[in-house]
Amino acid sequence: MVQPSLDATEVLCYTLGTQSVASLMSDIVALQHRPDYIAAVPGTQPWMLGIADIAGGLLPIVDLPLFLGLSAVTEGSSQLLVVQLEDLHMGLLVNRVLGHPEATLQSADRDVPELFQPYVRCALSVEQSKMTWPIFDLAAVAADPRLQTVCV
Repeated sequence: MVQPSLDATEVLCYTLGTQSVASLMSDIVALQHRPDYIAAVPGTQPWMLGIADIAGGLLPIVDLPLFLGLSAVTEGSSQLLVVQLEDLHMGLLVNRVLGHPEATLQSADRDVPELFQPYVRCALSVEQSKMTWPIFDLAAVAADPRLQTVCV
């Protein structure tokens, strides 16, 4: 895991499957409800849900838990993280958004599920709840070669 070298500690906490994680707000452009209509793109991976009109532009929508090998997001309380990372602008569907806690960053010494390990930068200590959550690095997700080749 990468040691933290972060100045900002503003994060958004959310769930991927049953795992609570957090990501830096600097990686997230917007937070939205799941789009009502997502146009499927034939011949793509199952986790590539399609494209949707978000704020007047077409945005690829990825089911992030399904991409990671977890169960697909259900429509209930799912939300869309709109991210802009270098040349990649996309929507990542997550199970549930938990909020913006007051938090401090520290090295990641807690156990992180194996399928999350390539994407964890450090840990987040939430002072009020005495919880520690992994920081899920959205830039590492964007750099994953599987995301660059969405076609089957």
